Amino acid sequence: MNYTLILPNPGSSEEDLARLSGFLRSCTDDSRNPRKITLNGGAFCRAEAALIPLASLCASDDVLLFPASIAGRELAVRLAARLGGTAAVDVTEMNSCGDGLHVVRSLCAEHIRGDFVLRRRPFCIAINKSFPAGCAPGDDIASPSALSGENASAPAGPPPDGAPEEDAPEAVTLSSDPLNPINQKLVPQHVSSSLTESRLVIAAGRGLGSRDGAEEAAALAKQLGAAFGVSRPVVMNAWRPMEELLGVSGSMIHPELCIVLGASGSPAFCAGIAGSGTIIAVNRDPDAPIMKKSDVCICGDWKDFLRAMAKYCNS
Repeated sequence: MNYTLILPNPGSSEEDLARLSGFLRSCTDDSRNPRKITLNGGAFCRAEAALIPLASLCASDDVLLFPASIAGRELAVRLAARLGGTAAVDVTEMNSCGDGLHVVRSLCAEHIRGDFVLRRRPFCIAINKSFPAGCAPGDDIASPSALSGENASAPAGPPPDGAPEEDAPEAVTLSSDPLNPINQKLVPQHVSSSLTESRLVIAAGRGLGSRDGAEEAAALAKQLGAAFGVSRPVVMNAWRPMEELLGVSGSMIHPELCIVLGASGSPAFCAGIAGSGTIIAVNRDPDAPIMKKSDVCICGDWKDFLRAMAKYCNS
């Protein structure tokens, strides 16, 4: 495969180049002489006018690498659409896979790893923002070509002949889909012992409304000396860390008292709190399933309830 590094942000091109070069070296040995294309001129690189000359330059490329910036991610997707290729963003690993490209993406605020096989070339890849700069800018990088306005200089030549080809991983199975999810698995994280051992647990759901709401609920739980757990939607929205997940794919708790705030009461969530001695549910919806599975039901706003409870206990 041949590789091209696209730098859409002139102001940070040195840092982006170091990160892209380090990423490429970590993924393949067949990366001795990738070419580089630097886009000149602010928002131009994200405009439709930039795609025409850039698409012409990259029409015969196999893999186009973009930085993790907003411009890099947007350009990767738009260029793939124009060239009839496939795009993937937040990529942490990649390797050749037969006639395709196997990539690993970071999903759901770094909590889930997803493996995919891309089939349509060119492969437009925006790397994950957490990837460190792995080499000095300019190491083993071909002379840059600059793209500005409608004029583009001639691109540097492809990698030298005789570059070794990578073997396809035996564990990967291709399909006819251009973007084929192979598997998704949770990244193992430490489960807080306080959540599984606490006598008082406050369990919150989507009804928290936002990340700020989740932070307030967690802070009030701490004031009350309670452990804090959440439902899957809260974790998937990246409002709280995975280690606080309750349910069949999280922690199964057995506190003396569990106070449920703003959770509808899905079977998977309820299985995680079923061992509680007493369950108090606070929800605006009197018909929410959690109301039928609780010992005490309070129809109201969770903020009013929890703030009043914290004030009473502190006094």
